Amino acid sequence: ANTVVGLLTGYDEYTLFAPINDAFRNLQVALGVPVEETAPEETCAVDTLLGEGTLFTVLQYHLTEDRRFTNSVFNKNNSKEIEMLAAGSIWSTPSTTLIDGFPQTVTPVIANVKASNGVIHAIDTVLLPFNPFPID
Repeated sequence: ANTVVGLLTGYDEYTLFAPINDAFRNLQVALGVPVEETAPEETCAVDTLLGEGTLFTVLQYHLTEDRRFTNSVFNKNNSKEIEMLAAGSIWSTPSTTLIDGFPQTVTPVIANVKASNGVIHAIDTVLLPFNPFPID
């Protein structure tokens, strides 16, 4: 399962935090890709900009094991750590946002989409396990 498709078509159950197209487009623009060249439906320049294998790691950072509906992702009283398949954890907050390793605040836009082997939550931002902007 060295591809995201390989991971998602197996028998294991996952929760996928799936960025909408605008999330990938916004990431590409933030990384310096000219707006007119951003087409995340066709390609995402993350590997070109940040090194081979980065995109797969970032995509695995959007997956956690088991089915997690919003009542399992978010706690109304406390922040909660959620271990991802790659690169560490994200945090969910009582205000129903997610904090990644960048850190940045991410908001679910569509929650609890049932899939045959898991649950999908569409999110407005690409989760990042690291700060993609080098310090000069």
